[in-house]
Amino acid sequence: MQEDFILDNEIEEEDYICYHPTEDKKVFGNFLDKDEYEIYVSKEYNLNEISSKLTEYMNWFSLCKDEVVEYLKNNSGEEQPEEWFSTIEVYNIEIIFNSPDDFSAIVTLGKSIDENCIIEVDFEKFQITDSSLNN
Repeated sequence: MQEDFILDNEIEEEDYICYHPTEDKKVFGNFLDKDEYEIYVSKEYNLNEISSKLTEYMNWFSLCKDEVVEYLKNNSGEEQPEEWFSTIEVYNIEIIFNSPDDFSAIVTLGKSIDENCIIEVDFEKFQITDSSLNN
C-alpha cells in the first residue's frame, strides 16, 4: 500500500502528513492529476493502518458522480441545463483521515468555460454534508 503513495514534503501540517497517489486517479468518473489528489493522514496513524478504508474511499469517489450530480441538482438553488452537470470537471480532492473510522473529504469542481464558478462539495465518510458556490 505504501508504494502506491508519495509523501509530500512541501505541505507541512501540524497534525497531518500529506500524500499523493503515484498515478492519476479517477474522481467522479474522470481522471484527476495525482498532484491535485491530496490525502491527509493524522500523525497518530500510519498509512498502512488506514489503507483498506482509504482504498474503499478512493474507489467510491471514482464511481459516485451520479450521486453528486443529483445532490447538486437538488441543492444548487439555480436551475441549470442538464448538460451543465454532465460536463463538470474536478479540480482537486482533499481526503482527511483523522482515524480509520473518522474520515472526510472536500472536492472542488466546476467548469473550465466558467472559471468564476467553483463548487466545493463536503463529504463526511460516504455522505455529502454540504456544498458551496464560490464565485
